[in-house]
Amino acid sequence: MTDIHVGIILNGATSGLCRNQHLRALMAIIAEGGLPANDGDRIIPKPMLLGRNAESLRLLADASGGLRWTDDFNAALGSKEDTIFFDVASTGLRYANVCRAIEAGKHVYCEKPIATTLPEAMDLVERAEKAGVKNGTVQDKLFLPGFSKLRKLRESGFFGRIFEVRLEFGRWIFDGEHQPAQRPSWNYRKEAGGGLVLDMFPHWRYMIDNIVGEIKAVSCRPGEKQRPVGFCEGQLRDRRTHGVNGVQRNRQRIGNFSPGRLVAERNRRFDRSGLEHQEIQFNNFFGSCGQRVARRQGQRNTHSAQTRFVGIQV
Repeated sequence: MTDIHVGIILNGATSGLCRNQHLRALMAIIAEGGLPANDGDRIIPKPMLLGRNAESLRLLADASGGLRWTDDFNAALGSKEDTIFFDVASTGLRYANVCRAIEAGKHVYCEKPIATTLPEAMDLVERAEKAGVKNGTVQDKLFLPGFSKLRKLRESGFFGRIFEVRLEFGRWIFDGEHQPAQRPSWNYRKEAGGGLVLDMFPHWRYMIDNIVGEIKAVSCRPGEKQRPVGFCEGQLRDRRTHGVNGVQRNRQRIGNFSPGRLVAERNRRFDRSGLEHQEIQFNNFFGSCGQRVARRQGQRNTHSAQTRFVGIQV
């Protein structure tokens, strides 16, 4: 058995998403002795923290047990030791960053979405294929326990032919007016590379593709809530002059799937809550042979053999 150390460049390492999710997961894998390969070897990640703030990088590296770090993008791409480039920086910078990584011969792994426009996204795919580098995108929610179980039920034929699915998502966010903002404002503004549609639709795309079925058509109606004056990241600002307008708060989507499936989706982000909370649920999952109804208090799976027949007198 051999330990294979794989150097991974984490671009945007000091962001909350990388620091609290991706880096934490990598450190847990390292602590467990790596991932076992089919041939008996063990693959051990070796992170390289990359960002723009040297002091923040140094502090994070020290807190993580003395990891390597650099604020020199070119030096990181020139490292022969690091073969994977993982981009967790802001969405608006992703296309340019990943293009440079592909040109440097790095295998690439990206947070979603991989770009802000379809032409840029397809260009990245073509560049990666032409360069012969491996590539992938984060699909973390697909492997959450509840959705993994739901996928197994669908694959086992429990639902039969699926007719209708309803998915709901909600997240509490803070704009700094009553308590500190927990995320940077660009994440909610479409003109800054964020927004509810661009930021969250990719999750539902891979979840619906893998759990429900292939998407055939989509109808989407995003909504925006605008206040002329308000707080943004803890500062009172005129939203008309500081670009805070365009914050997408809610959206509804109806999609048609093959064969003959219908998915209704509602997404919301709520302001000024007393606590941070995120909830994702497939509320209704109806098929010809069974159904699953999920509520806040729990869920219920019912097969057709367990469904009570209600007679109708004519």
